[in-house]
Amino acid sequence: MQKRKKISADFKAKVALEALKEQQTLQELAQKYEVHPNQISAWKQEFIKNASDVFTKGKKKNTEAVESTKLYEEIGRLKVENDRPNSKIKASDRHIIFSSFLFWYMLLDRIH
Repeated sequence: MQKRKKISADFKAKVALEALKEQQTLQELAQKYEVHPNQISAWKQEFIKNASDVFTKGKKKNTEAVESTKLYEEIGRLKVENDRPNSKIKASDRHIIFSSFLFWYMLLDRIH
């Protein structure tokens, strides 16, 4: 069984740009870069769809920074709640708090 190729974003962008130039057919590009013509079409469409993100990059980073700060604060609050030895917190509640902590931690990890 053949392993899937991991293709870099730079390679996809390069192929998509060449497809946009329309100097070669999709079939010619597919042979040149050893990928399926349908894949090139998908990359081309994705490239066009996300082209405006190039001009909003700074704004997006700022929003992500604020969001990650909020997530870190939530993680800290949940960790304190989970670590606090308090007889009022039932074992089942500790599980819920810990699950919530894990959820926010994994979400934050995906952002970065």
